[in-house]
Amino acid sequence: MGKHTSGEPDWLVPVRDTWERAAGIGVPVLAVHGAADSPDHIGMAERLAGTVADGRTVSVDGAAHYPNMEHPGVFDEILTDFLRTL
Repeated sequence: MGKHTSGEPDWLVPVRDTWERAAGIGVPVLAVHGAADSPDHIGMAERLAGTVADGRTVSVDGAAHYPNMEHPGVFDEILTDFLRTL
């Protein structure tokens, strides 16, 4: 990650063992992604949902990286349905 100026602090915080730690998540997880998002982002959502004990993924048709902003009504319905299961 590049700095904007030579004297600017480097705020990059390395995060290690992400997927190993994700397996320890003990609450339901919903990963919402747009169907038109990049394959690597869709893959990460599916991997997260498959890594946690109670994970699920939902794809929003006609949305890319920001389904909550691109289709807020659909996103709200998905989230509301998920929250009702808790």
